[in-house]
Amino acid sequence: MAKNYDQLSKDIVKYIGGTENVISLFHCATRLRFKVKDTGAVDKENLSQLSGVIKVLDSGGQIQVVIGNHVADVCEAVFQNTGLKREAGAEEGGEKQNLLNTFMDTISGIFAPMLGAMSGAGMLKALLILLTTLNVLTPEMGTYRILQAAGDGVFTFLPIILAVTASKKFKANTYVAMGIAAALVYPDLTAAFSAGEALTFLKIPVVLVSYTASVIPIIISVYLLSKLESVMYPTGHAIGIRSRAGAEILIHIGMDTVSLNGEGFEVRVKEGQSIKAGELLVRADLEKIQKAGFDITTPVIVTNTDEYLEVKQEKTGAVRQGDKLLTCIGK
Repeated sequence: MAKNYDQLSKDIVKYIGGTENVISLFHCATRLRFKVKDTGAVDKENLSQLSGVIKVLDSGGQIQVVIGNHVADVCEAVFQNTGLKREAGAEEGGEKQNLLNTFMDTISGIFAPMLGAMSGAGMLKALLILLTTLNVLTPEMGTYRILQAAGDGVFTFLPIILAVTASKKFKANTYVAMGIAAALVYPDLTAAFSAGEALTFLKIPVVLVSYTASVIPIIISVYLLSKLESVMYPTGHAIGIRSRAGAEILIHIGMDTVSLNGEGFEVRVKEGQSIKAGELLVRADLEKIQKAGFDITTPVIVTNTDEYLEVKQEKTGAVRQGDKLLTCIGK
C-alpha cells in the first residue's frame, strides 16, 4: 500500500504560508516547486524540519522543497488534502502556469517513479560489459544471457512500464493503458517489423514500426485515453464521470429508472466529452418519472473508493447547483 502523505502535505502548505501565498506548484524528479507571493511568509526552519522533507531551497521567489523519489505522491497529496487547486498554476495577473513548468511536471511525473528500475537495468548492463571485457563471461554462457534478459527487459518492455506511470499522471485506467502498451510490443508484430513484412488491416496498408524501448507513442496514447472522461448509459438514466483528480463518479437519476428505457431523459452530452462544473449533463422530466411510479432519489456514488482513504458525505437531501456533496481523501 502506498504511504499516506496527508499530514505531510498539509504541513508543507502550512509552512509555505498557506494556500493564499501560493501562485503555482509543480514538481520535478525530487522537488516540490512552489512559486509564492511572499517568500517572507514561508517558515523555512519548520518546513525543513518536517519528517519527509530533505531540504528547503529559496531560488528567486521559488521555494523548492526537496522530497525524494516519492515527490509525485506528495504533490498529489497536496492537491487532494489542502485548499490548493491545480488551477492555482495561474499567475496573479491571470496567466496560466507556463508551458515549461507544465512540461517539466508531466515528464517528471511519468519518469520519476521508474528511475530506480531504469538505473538498476543500466548498472546491470554496465556490469555485463565489464565482465565480458575481463573474459569472465561470454555471450554464449547461460549466466550472461539471463543477466542480459534482466537488463534488457526493462528497456524492451519500456512502453508497458510507461503506461503505468503515465496512466497515474494523466488519471487514465491503468489496466487499459497497459493493454495498449502490450499491443505495441506484441512479439508477432515486432517479428513482422524485423522481417520487413507488409501487413494490411481491413485491406488498408499498415506501416510497421518497432515500439520496443519507445517512449512518445505510449505517452500520447495514454494521454488520449485519459480524455475519455465521461460514460453515458444508452437510456440516459445514469452517467459516469471521471474527474481530473481520478475520482470515478456515478450519478443515477431515480431508482430503477433503467426500466423506463430512456423515457423522460434528454441527454445533453456525448460519451467521451470533457465537461466543466455547472454544465448540463441530462435533463430529466421528474414529474413524468414520478407518475410512472419511480422514486426520483438520485444517488451520487464514488465507484473507485478503494483508491481513497475516505470518502466523506458532505450533504444529503435536497441540493442546489454548486453544493458540495462529497470529499475524497487520498491515501
